[in-house]
This record gives sequence, C-alpha cells and structure tokens, in this order.
Amino acid sequence: MEHKIYREQATLVIDLRGEGEWQGAVLAVFEACRVGLCACPLARELSLDSLRVEARSGALRLTLEAPPEAPIDLGVMDRCLRQRLKRLP
Repeated sequence: MEHKIYREQATLVIDLRGEGEWQGAVLAVFEACRVGLCACPLARELSLDSLRVEARSGALRLTLEAPPEAPIDLGVMDRCLRQRLKRLP
C-alpha cells in the first residue's frame, strides 16, 4: 500500500492507495485515534477537531484537523501510519 502525507493549510492530508479490502481497517484505526484510543504510542496524545474521509475504489483520502494549540506532527503521523499499515491483512 502506498501513502502520502502532506499539510494543506491548517490540516494534515493522508492519501492512501492499495489493493484489496483495507479501507475499513484503516478507517477503524483513525476512528480509534479520534476518540482517544490510538494504538500508536507516538500518537496517543493526538487530538482531532475533525476527520474527513473521501473514499474511491482503491483509494482513501483522510483530512485531519487538530486544534491550533495541539498541531499534528507530520513525522509522528508518518511513523505511526507505517507501523499500522504493516499490520493490515
């Protein structure tokens, strides 16, 4: 699975592409983080104001917005995402 993370104004955008049935598993990971149950130790303090999802065949775009006082660290998000993606079926 390929992924790209970048900043777009005050948001962090994650583009994912892959084969198979992976989208539900990725969404579950981010939903857990959104409610404070992040499995990645590096992102346990992650606070999200919003999580927008755009799904297409074989692709997923997640747009994360954090409170101004707690911005999302792009490097931490990249490391956590790499760890989680390795565990997907």
